[in-house]
Amino acid sequence: LSGVPLDSANPVNEPVEISTWKDSTNTYERRTYADNSYRLIALEKGLEAPAGVALPAVITGCIVTTGTGYQQNQNCRVSESTATYSASFVATYTFSGGVYGSISKASNGNVKGFGGVASSISTKIEKSRSDGRIPASAYVKWNFKMTGEVSGGTTYLYLKVTPKTAYTVAD
Repeated sequence: LSGVPLDSANPVNEPVEISTWKDSTNTYERRTYADNSYRLIALEKGLEAPAGVALPAVITGCIVTTGTGYQQNQNCRVSESTATYSASFVATYTFSGGVYGSISKASNGNVKGFGGVASSISTKIEKSRSDGRIPASAYVKWNFKMTGEVSGGTTYLYLKVTPKTAYTVAD
């Protein structure tokens, strides 16, 4: 109310108390500061699948930081595994007060081809901030050519961020 920034909003401030706990899917850490403001960080445990099993497109491993009116999801792994490829990239995205979603980082695009060759791999933020009904968007893109085939096709694994949700699309 006084207009003074919260201690938890300043990265140089140290917490006065740190508490941690776990559940079946996350490890949580609550950092409480001198003015009683806090940051809650949740680290999602990754899923492990048996060898040879395809995994749907998922977002895992985010370091979540919340504050008044925002939630930042840092270093999230966006990934998908199918019979012909395994693709992933790392992204950081933010939900801002239910008004807009934004993507500030998309990097480390990685694609492995099965039964063919993945080439021309690139990672890009296509639209950094959502507006209206159009979500923020980032992707890893690659060209895949099956062994013995003359031509190949381009495939995309997208991260889409709206004001309140994040989801993946493979195209």
